[in-house]
Amino acid sequence: MSNTQDGFDLQFVTECFKDSLSGEDGRQVLLGKYIEGFKEIDRFFRMMGTLFGFIAKDITEKCRILNEHKAEHPDHFSTVQSMLEYEVTNNLTTCKTQSGLLSGSRTLLRLHRSLQFFAKFLDKVAEIEDDAKCSDVASDVYGKTLGEFHPWLIRQAAYLAMRSLPLKKDLIENYVKQSHEEAKELVPLLVKSMLEVYDIIQALYEEKSLLTLP
Repeated sequence: MSNTQDGFDLQFVTECFKDSLSGEDGRQVLLGKYIEGFKEIDRFFRMMGTLFGFIAKDITEKCRILNEHKAEHPDHFSTVQSMLEYEVTNNLTTCKTQSGLLSGSRTLLRLHRSLQFFAKFLDKVAEIEDDAKCSDVASDVYGKTLGEFHPWLIRQAAYLAMRSLPLKKDLIENYVKQSHEEAKELVPLLVKSMLEVYDIIQALYEEKSLLTLP
């Protein structure tokens, strides 16, 4: 792949998460931009091979559900704040819709957890040497973030998949659209934008006691 147009686009994802913040206080999270960013993250996991298929499949499904909610109720699902307000007010956070969709609140919570894992994974990868294994970093970060919410079988599958991750230099060279130097500049910006969105959503869910939605 070698930094071709097919690689994971760090610039695009950074812009998606930066542009997802709107409103006078800059803390309204636009659901559409959030989903756009996640679609590129989904593509990254697909590029990592079949062992990461279960992660990519889950992200694809969650994005589909949120897009369908947006299509059915565009006003209520324009921002994360409006979605949570609508579902909490109408006691919909643990219910399926008439069309069979899981609640937006529950669905977003799963993506939210994945966002923390991905952001912290990239943050740690930026710190390691070019010849270091990304697999070690991924396993460590996963165990402290997303892995805490997965049952044992899923955790074992995830750890197995992460063993297949390449060295840092090969990850950038073969799976990232930007050059090594561009990646070095962009990754910190991407991590910052993702974690800023993560912190806002985390506070919203905590405020509404939704962090343990089944």
